[in-house]
Amino acid sequence: MENGIKAIYNFLIWWKHDQFEVSKEASQYNSLPFKKSSRKIAASLLMLSFAVNLLMGGEGAWVDASIFGLLAVFVFAGHRWAIVTAMIFWTFSKGYAIYEKPQSSVLHVFWWCFYMQALYLAFLVEVRRRELAKINISNETNTQNPKT
Repeated sequence: MENGIKAIYNFLIWWKHDQFEVSKEASQYNSLPFKKSSRKIAASLLMLSFAVNLLMGGEGAWVDASIFGLLAVFVFAGHRWAIVTAMIFWTFSKGYAIYEKPQSSVLHVFWWCFYMQALYLAFLVEVRRRELAKINISNETNTQNPKT
């Protein structure tokens, strides 16, 4: 029972992440399976939005679908700007959906939290991965040119 409460808490407080887990994912970036890679999960969620927008149709749906599809490609490639753009676009998309249909606000907030959790974790991993790369470059430089 306690694990269920913790899972709900972690879902609602999506911006809180264990830094050890972020560092672990960043160090094992290319070898993680799909379900343990936040980058792959975030890109898949964006592809899901791409597909849903295409299937639902409607006015301007292909524009939203195109944006989600394009962002998914760049998120999968690990671009931080794409992750941030996806977070902003998703927020505006859900905000507009709530404005259009306020009676389904709870559902939109749920999906907003779900996507934000995946996107934010992917962003944190990308930031940490770049920090680790800088440390590795610095260490390589120091070992090649030791100061006497």
